[in-house]
Amino acid sequence: GEYPWGFRIQFCKPIVVTEVDTNGAAEEAGLMVGDLVLTVNGTDVTSNSHSEATDLARQGPDVLTLTIGSDIARGPNTPRPACRGYLHKQTHSGLFKGWRRRWFVLTHDCCLFYYRHKRDECKKRALFAVKLEGAEVGPDISLGKPFVFKCRPQSSNRVYFLCATSSQERKRWLEAMEKAIHPITQNHVWVDVTRHNSNLPPLAVKTPECLGLLHKMDKNKEVWVQHYCVLKDGCLYFYSGIRATHAHAKTYSFPL
Repeated sequence: GEYPWGFRIQFCKPIVVTEVDTNGAAEEAGLMVGDLVLTVNGTDVTSNSHSEATDLARQGPDVLTLTIGSDIARGPNTPRPACRGYLHKQTHSGLFKGWRRRWFVLTHDCCLFYYRHKRDECKKRALFAVKLEGAEVGPDISLGKPFVFKCRPQSSNRVYFLCATSSQERKRWLEAMEKAIHPITQNHVWVDVTRHNSNLPPLAVKTPECLGLLHKMDKNKEVWVQHYCVLKDGCLYFYSGIRATHAHAKTYSFPL
């Protein structure tokens, strides 16, 4: 309606993104169908209703700030990209000289990929990929075009000029690139907690979201094997049985 963020959410808990408008603000920011909305403008909405979350968005500033989580179905143990979205890339190749709109994906292992379209990310090979370790990145005003930034990879003599749709989008990309280029090594509290929980018996894990018997496919033997499972804080622990002393495996999804 009158709130041009370019996406819709489902009437459920947790709140799920069900539609993202092509060329809208949400798509430009990298929002995808299936993303879980965790906070709206800094307020936790994991237990809120659809209408409560919508009211928070409408009552907030013009710039909507979300914290997004990914569904475990995307792939266990697969981190969500550090940043993704449409950018314009300067090109001098072939008959076309100017700016091309491409879908860029920055991964946590410091690689920058781009595709012709957003839909190609999971279906086709990237048109280009470059490792950003040691790269120099920053805003650029030499081209006389707003919201441009440049990237000079250490492994290449070439300078890449990219253009965002706003100063905020440019800032988002530059911050993500700086974090990827200069990662801060630290143990996250969540990692320590999951490690601790995996050494507990299943019924000793405090306040689990869900627990019970599940069957998991053993790909080596091609048979279904029964496990006692406990879900806690986005981590699913597998036990040989309810009387097991510790989890023999766990799987989880990564938040943003």
